[in-house]
Amino acid sequence: EEIVHELKQNRLDCGLVVTPLKDAAIKESVLFYEELFVYVSRKNALYDKRYVLPSEIDPDKLWLLEEGHCFRSQI
Repeated sequence: EEIVHELKQNRLDCGLVVTPLKDAAIKESVLFYEELFVYVSRKNALYDKRYVLPSEIDPDKLWLLEEGHCFRSQI
């Protein structure tokens, strides 16, 4: 939030943030994508899978990062 505020006040030329910002006043350009990993117990049906689709994850059994963490909304 501070970076966005400073950009809008013209006190910063650019900043690095987690996207999407959904702010028409800010121009976004993707620099790279970060991998997300799934951690499951050996008893979980997903354990032996090499790749997991988001649709295969039960949201009722998902632990999320704390409120306000930039990656919480990426799930």
